[in-house]
Parts: sequence; C-alpha cells; structure tokens
Amino acid sequence: MPGWIILSVGLGTAVLVALSAWPLTTWAYGDWVALSATTRESLVYAGPWAAGWCAWTAGRYLGPRSLLCSPAASRSGTPVVRAHLAWLCGAAVTGHVLGLLPVIVSTAGRATAGGLDWLVDLGSTGVLLTFCALGYLTGCVIPRVASVIAAVVITFVLILFVDTWGLALAPLWLSTPAAGQQEAPVVAAFRAVFYLGFAVILAITAGRWVADRATVRTPATYATLTLLMLPVLVGATARNAAPPALRAESNPSAVCTEVQGVSVCLHRAKAALLSPLADDVNAILSTVDGKPAVPLTHIVDASLRPAPEPGLVSLELQTEQSDWQDWAAGDVAGYLTGRPACSPQGDLTGGDVDTGQGRTAVSLAFATWIARTAGFNPPHLAADQGVAPTPNNLDARSEREVAALYHEHSTELATCTLTPDALG
Repeated sequence: MPGWIILSVGLGTAVLVALSAWPLTTWAYGDWVALSATTRESLVYAGPWAAGWCAWTAGRYLGPRSLLCSPAASRSGTPVVRAHLAWLCGAAVTGHVLGLLPVIVSTAGRATAGGLDWLVDLGSTGVLLTFCALGYLTGCVIPRVASVIAAVVITFVLILFVDTWGLALAPLWLSTPAAGQQEAPVVAAFRAVFYLGFAVILAITAGRWVADRATVRTPATYATLTLLMLPVLVGATARNAAPPALRAESNPSAVCTEVQGVSVCLHRAKAALLSPLADDVNAILSTVDGKPAVPLTHIVDASLRPAPEPGLVSLELQTEQSDWQDWAAGDVAGYLTGRPACSPQGDLTGGDVDTGQGRTAVSLAFATWIARTAGFNPPHLAADQGVAPTPNNLDARSEREVAALYHEHSTELATCTLTPDALG
C-alpha cells in the first residue's frame, strides 16, 4: 500500500480532530470531564474521513477484477485485509492522538481537579476503529466510487441519529459533558468492549468477503454478512437495558470564599475561576452599596447541584464563552433586581399583559444598570431589552439618582411589583 494513502488518513484525521477539539482550549478553565468526552466528539468529521479512505482503499485493491490483488492471489482474503486495516487503523489512531495533543496539554496545564477517563477514551478509540472497519467493508462490497460516498453517508447517519441509538450505543453524543457530570463507568466499559468487538467483527466479515469474491456473487457470498447480526442484536439489547449513560457527580467537592458576607462556591474543577468571580461579585454588590433589594447569602455553581433556598443564586457559568464573567455578572445583577420573581408573571395572554411587561422591564433596566455600572456588559440582558424596552432610560440619570431609586423601591423590586410610572 502506497505511503501517501497512510499519510492522507493520518494527517487528515489529525487535522480534523484538532479543529474539532480546539474550542476546549478556549474554555475559562481546564476540564478533564469535557476532555474525556472530546476524545469521542472530535470524531464528528474525522470518523467519516477515515471511513471514506478505508472504503477507497478496499475498492481500489480488492475488486473482483483487480489486477493488484486478484481473487486467486495467495494473500487474498484475511491476510490482505489484516494488512490493510493494520496500516489504515494505525494511521487513523495515530492521527487521533496527535490531533488531541494540543487540547490535552492545555487541559493538563490548567486543570485543578480530576483526570482523563481512560474508559471513555478507550471507547472513543473503539468508535474510530469501527468507522475504519465499516468503511473498509463497504469498499469491499460496493464498487469503488459509490463505496466512498456510501461509507461517508453511513458514518454520518450513525453519528447524527443520536436519539435513535441512545447514549449507551450512539457512536458520538454531539454534546460535551463538563465538571459536575460523570459518564457512568459501566456504560463506558460496555461502549469500549462493544465498539472494539464491532470493529473486529467487521474486519472478519471483510476478510471472508474478500476470500469469496468473484465476478458473479452467489447467495453463499452474501451469507458472510450475517456475521453482522451479532453486534446488531447486542446493540438492540443494550439500547433497551442500559442504565443512564450520563449522571450527576456524586458528592462533588467545592471551593468557597466570602464576599461582603456572601458565600461564593464553585466546583473544585473550576477553582481557578473563584478569585475572578469573587471580584465580579464584589463589584456588583458595591454598586448597590452592599445592600441588595433581594436578600443574598450564597452564590453557588450550578454544577454543585445546590438545593433551592431563599438567598441562594445557582449560577450557570458560561465558561465556554470568553465573556463568561459578563454572563455571571448579569445573572447576579438580575437576582438583585427581582428578575426571578418576574418569571412566573409572564402571562402574555391575560388582561395584565402591559402591566406585567412593564414590571419586568423595570427589573431588567435596573439589572442592566447595575451590571454596566460595575463594568460588565451581559449579552443576555442586552438581548432581553430588545423585547422589553428600558423604561424611563435609567442610563440618562446619574449613578447617585439611580442608586437612590433602587434603595427607595427595594421592596417592590424584590417582588417584581415596581411599575415604570412609579419611577417618575
């Protein structure tokens, strides 16, 4: 087999994996849970690429009229299939590892807790090997040009129909878990065994098909494909019987600090974010002179799964965004202006629709003012203002005047009962 084929498979896989995994290096912290999942999710384009090349290779060398490896050749059948797949799979796996190296180095240098889940990683390798073997078998069964198209289409179908297969069986999940979540070890182990076994069965099937190839196919030749019924039956059983593949982390550990009497806690994996978040909370609280209209005692990372209680803000940190601090500041500012109390009042069909929108707009206006005064520009608050216009344009007033209004109407803000007319 020419070296340029091996190079194309390996280099192409490395580039596509690197491009798919690279966004993880821009996260605000190093997350081993996300990295472990990325070893799988980075195959969204690399998998079809490898499958297409394997199909092309099998079609080029192993057609029934092939002069490069005729049906009568001594190495025809399992020996040539074994040799081809060893090189092709080796190139794909090497490319996979090389493509992941930048994100592995980045995560290892920034992560503060956890480590790579080797079961998930092994399952990802099994998925890639299955794609390669599936593409190769497709190239053995279908003429060369059609086989490449078929292999790529089949692989993408397997990837995209996540809900059809279920998480325990789907090659890729098309989502990335993060700290606070955990892939069930029993499911991860099953996936590793299933996909590695599936790849072996596909390779054996390809070997038998090549050994029986002829210009005229007989029913006995197609009977070789019945080997594929075994993984199909196992997969169908697993889909219906498997436990949840993704679950919340049990007893997640936290790191905490206190800001102006408010406890701020994050998942230990996000420890590097605690100091900047504490500074952000301090800036927000200082804007209202440390006297929020709504009692605030705890700000807790949502990945810690805090139980709802008065005075607690469960913060969904948008750490995959470069402006995650703006998002967090907007959430805290919204809490301080009673936005949670406004949510249940969203009756857009009743007679009080105008009044309800007005109260929500007032809460949003104060939240936006607090965040911007503290030096933040929350994108979600700006988006909401397109729906609920800012009343009385607080930005046109002095900081002292707006702060006085905030404290004067703190009770109404806390219950989302303050109307635009009350602002004068």
